[in-house]
Amino acid sequence: MLCKFFLLTLFAVTSAFDAGVIASLDFDVLDQAKEVYFSYAIDALNNAKIPDISFKDGYLNGNNFHIDEASKNVDFVPSSDNSITLSVKDLKAHFHSNSFKYKISFIECKGNVDVTISQMSVSIKLQLT
Repeated sequence: MLCKFFLLTLFAVTSAFDAGVIASLDFDVLDQAKEVYFSYAIDALNNAKIPDISFKDGYLNGNNFHIDEASKNVDFVPSSDNSITLSVKDLKAHFHSNSFKYKISFIECKGNVDVTISQMSVSIKLQLT
C-alpha cells in the first residue's frame, strides 16, 4: 500500500512539471464558428492603412479601403498539412481616394476616386503548428 502511494505521488509530481499542453480540436467545431474567424480577418483588412501612391504622371492621396459586409458563405477547408483555408467569393467593397491627379501630355485630371467592387474573393490560409 505504501509503495502504491509512493508511485502515485511520484507520478503526480512528475506530471505537474511537464511543459506544454495537449489539445484536440474537432474540425466540425471550428467549421461552426468560421464566420466569426472570417469577420476578424475582415476587420483587419478594413483597419489596414493604405499609403499615398505616387506614380510618374500623378498620385492618389488619402486612400481607404472598406469591405462593406462579411459574407455568410465562408468555405472552410482543412488540409493534410495542418492548415485551414477560409475563403469567400461574394464580398462587396469600396475604395476611396481623397485626392487624385493624372496628367497626359497637356491634359491634367484632378479630383477624387470612388471605386465599388461588387464581386471580390478573399482566401486566408492558417497554418497550425
